[in-house]
Amino acid sequence: MKAIVTPVALLIAATALAATPAMAGCNSSPAQGVDWSGCYKERLIIKGQDLTGANLSKTFLAGTTFAGSTLNDVNFTGAEIIRVSFRETKLEKANFQFAYGSRTTFRKADLKSADFRKAELQRTNFSGANMQSVNMAKGDFYRAIFDGASLDDVNFDRTNLSRSSFKGASLKNVDFDRTFLYKAHLEGTDLTGVKNLTQDQIDIACGDKTTRLPAGLTMPAKWPCEE
Repeated sequence: MKAIVTPVALLIAATALAATPAMAGCNSSPAQGVDWSGCYKERLIIKGQDLTGANLSKTFLAGTTFAGSTLNDVNFTGAEIIRVSFRETKLEKANFQFAYGSRTTFRKADLKSADFRKAELQRTNFSGANMQSVNMAKGDFYRAIFDGASLDDVNFDRTNLSRSSFKGASLKNVDFDRTFLYKAHLEGTDLTGVKNLTQDQIDIACGDKTTRLPAGLTMPAKWPCEE
């Protein structure tokens, strides 16, 4: 008797075949160039691994740690990054465009030339990180910590940095064009080498007598701020 293949059976078979590569990718071990795009990789412990060039776009990474790993050129576009640890991780030229989440740490990470444009990563810890030439334009980094970080040549164009902290950070040639600095902590910070910083921005930020301002800007009478 000849088997009858119905349209429904063909659709089910096609769906299964289409899903196979994705499942195989999500089950792959961490390695250079691994494709975990769109996968759930939450609560993993990945330490000291080399994932250079990996694709983690739109990947769910809540609670995962990459501490001490090499993630240069990794694509995190649109990834969900909640309480993830990138502590002391190499992330040169990593792409975090449109990534979103909160309470993630990049402490002492190497983020040179990384791309955070339009990322929404609130309450993130970048303390002590190398962030030279990072692009953070149009991002949302509410209550981020940049204490002691190297931010030379960073682009903060139209970025939300309200209530963020920059104590002891290096800010040479940083672009603050239209950056929102409401209650940003600038105590003890040297701003003499930044670009496009205005008096209006300084007036809503928080500093003290140890804050060094660019020529033409003056310390607001309300400094230091009352919290």
